[in-house]
Amino acid sequence: MNEEILCTKLITNQMILGKTKRTGKLIKITKPFAIIPDPSGIKIFPYDQAILGKEIEEITIPITNTIYVNEISTELRNTYLSAISGITENKKSIIV
Repeated sequence: MNEEILCTKLITNQMILGKTKRTGKLIKITKPFAIIPDPSGIKIFPYDQAILGKEIEEITIPITNTIYVNEISTELRNTYLSAISGITENKKSIIV
């Protein structure tokens, strides 16, 4: 598996978004973000940054601790890329 931006769901029900690569029996996620479902939509936060006080560059998870690794929507992918790059898209709209 090449490195792709994917969602990994753990057996603990945590959902992690990031640049994901499977190597043998391990999954490596670079720039991991937690995915939190919210009544107003989906939120993403740097994985455990609020707890550790700094950004985690990479995590490694045994494949036996995962439920699935799956593709994500273009919208979620763009949100993630914006979060890791700091570049935001300026959307202009006209309200009639």
